[in-house]
Amino acid sequence: MLRFITCILLVNALVHADRPADYVERVKGRQVVAKPYQSWLTDIYPGLKLTDQAAVIELQMVGIPGGTFTMGSPPEEKGRRDDEGPQVDVEVEPLWMSRYEITWELFIQYLDQYSQTMAKNPDRDLATRPDAVSLPTPIYESTNAILGAYGAESRHPAAGMRQLTARQFTKWLSQKTGRFYRLPTEAEWEYACRAGSSSAWCFGDDPSELKQYAWWYDHGSTQEGDTQLHPVGQLRPNAWGLYDMHGNVQEWVVDQYDPQWYRQFMGRKVRAVEMINWPTREYSRVVRGGSSYHYAEELRASYRMHSKPEWLEMDTQIPRSLWWLAGGDEAMLTGFRVVRPVTEPDYEQKRRFWEADVDWMVQVVRKNSNRDQELRVPILRDAGE
Repeated sequence: MLRFITCILLVNALVHADRPADYVERVKGRQVVAKPYQSWLTDIYPGLKLTDQAAVIELQMVGIPGGTFTMGSPPEEKGRRDDEGPQVDVEVEPLWMSRYEITWELFIQYLDQYSQTMAKNPDRDLATRPDAVSLPTPIYESTNAILGAYGAESRHPAAGMRQLTARQFTKWLSQKTGRFYRLPTEAEWEYACRAGSSSAWCFGDDPSELKQYAWWYDHGSTQEGDTQLHPVGQLRPNAWGLYDMHGNVQEWVVDQYDPQWYRQFMGRKVRAVEMINWPTREYSRVVRGGSSYHYAEELRASYRMHSKPEWLEMDTQIPRSLWWLAGGDEAMLTGFRVVRPVTEPDYEQKRRFWEADVDWMVQVVRKNSNRDQELRVPILRDAGE
């Protein structure tokens, strides 16, 4: 009997041998405190303010083992759409993923760099350098008010940003910590969400269990259709310890959306890096996981959503912001989480993740010269000092 148990333990150890150990990234910044609702419209951060007191913000990273999974959904899965197939076997390298969606507590430290940079160098040359982080301008009034209505406290997921903003955050975080962070690819995101499962949701196929894991439109609150955001990590995690992979905010990934993208890989096993659809134009970009705005079927592990021009329809600025969304519920309930690969790529590959659509951005700047300051405020490699 003892020999049998030992055998089981050895097999289990082999299965998880390539799973990286969890760790906590500690990011130096400033203390975040709440502020009265009345002041939200006149400040650049929704519902929060930074003090002069130093703070350390923890970013919990979960080890994700390498492995192969079947991406997409079978034809018989309820709620399935054509863009979820054909199913493809994808090999994913081991990596780390943030346990929670990125919160305002950490995201505001990145936004704060805009104020610090401009205060130190108000007349500086704003030309982009290869090692520079592009910083977003302050959140403008309409977006600020909308975010406040959904919930924007310290432990709420940061939301309402465009994909460019999320990617530049990962570049800032990388320079701040000395470790390479980026957005997940679409394949990595689905693999991590499934956590070894092949069902509609990470826990199975029974939607009645969803309220244990996700905040969504019909979660069962006192008011049907409550799209309020919730602090991260309040419900159950998936099998790999990741919270809110279903619901709360939908999450940006690297990829450009193509409803027929999977077809070219049909019938063969591919690596996750081969599955990336690198962005080359403004629309559309993939978001995953669904939000508190979506129905249960839209929170399935394989369900694909994407950005739309309508996500900027409430932006009254001319030209519209490169950094912030201003639309209805679907747009404003958009956030992200980060990953870190175990095998660190070379610098050119890092830049591709950070600046996947740099050619498109350059074209935008050339067409709208008044956007130069909005797009290009550099922080050099000493950003973490």
